[in-house]
Amino acid sequence: MDEYERPAYENWSEDEWLDLFRSVVSKTIVKGEQVEDIMTGAWFLGRRRAQVIDREFQTPVDVQFALSLFCWWPIKFTLFSESWQYLAQRRWAIFEGAAENPERVETLLSRVVPKSVLTLDHHQLMGLLQVVHVRHFLNLEEDFDDFAQGAKVSSVGS
Repeated sequence: MDEYERPAYENWSEDEWLDLFRSVVSKTIVKGEQVEDIMTGAWFLGRRRAQVIDREFQTPVDVQFALSLFCWWPIKFTLFSESWQYLAQRRWAIFEGAAENPERVETLLSRVVPKSVLTLDHHQLMGLLQVVHVRHFLNLEEDFDDFAQGAKVSSVGS
């Protein structure tokens, strides 16, 4: 065996990465949040990020970015102090029910997370989360249930 063999995680499948993410997220959720809904939303946002920066989707990089953005990934810098309460009160309204209705979370995340945020690298995101209140770079002021319901009605009527 080579003393400097490459780490096994470099060859993990998407399922292995998702198992890791599910395990970590299960430790960071608050009461009422569901891991599968969060993973559905993080997967979508990660894919959207890869598309925005015009490169192939990288499960460990892009899903971690999405989880970090909404504070479900604990391995990061300390969040700007007032942001955590604000974010915790609003994030579940976006992700709730995503596993059963992925179109809803896709619509909401596309509205909440500007493309400019998705172009940040992970280090830039961590720096931003550390010094700037999330309300300055995420659109979290809407009534998400009304917005999602309106989007659903308009797509049915099309």
